[in-house]
Amino acid sequence: TLDMVVLLLVSIFSKTNEEAERLTIKVHREGRATLRDNTLDLAATKTEKAIKMAREQNFPLRITYEPE
Repeated sequence: TLDMVVLLLVSIFSKTNEEAERLTIKVHREGRATLRDNTLDLAATKTEKAIKMAREQNFPLRITYEPE
């Protein structure tokens, strides 16, 4: 399951493997992590893609986006 989160972070959120692994561990330990994008529309699009990809793999994912 951690591999799926890393894959989402790399493929959709353009994180390096190292960044993705660090964020995945943070979520595992703390229950959440924050990613920032330039616009709310871009955050919404990436969030929708991540949810779709996770559902296609039957992976339980909870992800949200909100303005700063």
